[in-house]
Amino acid sequence: MRGLDLLDYFMDIDKVIVVDAVTFGGNKGDCYRFEVEELKNMSRDSLISMHQLGIAEVVKIGSMLYPDNISRKIILLGMEIEKVENRFSMELSSEVEKAISSMVELVLKELDEG
Repeated sequence: MRGLDLLDYFMDIDKVIVVDAVTFGGNKGDCYRFEVEELKNMSRDSLISMHQLGIAEVVKIGSMLYPDNISRKIILLGMEIEKVENRFSMELSSEVEKAISSMVELVLKELDEG
């Protein structure tokens, strides 16, 4: 799915949970939680994206174009990966693979909180 295509999923809905890769310089497999306001101020370099636009940009654009329709509760659950310039892989590092259960717990917690 490409950048602005995500915008449709952020419209006229109570809560959006996005799970994506991030690079903040932490340990591979570290899990993070961010709310929409934090995303708007986040560096594009910290949010890895195989899309034309990252999540932060999509949220900014959606907020400007559709302020009454974009979800007020957009949560990014990010997992630290190794930043590899100009190369993406579908393979998981052992650290990331071990952290998948932690990420699943975060997603389930968000779903429970409504």
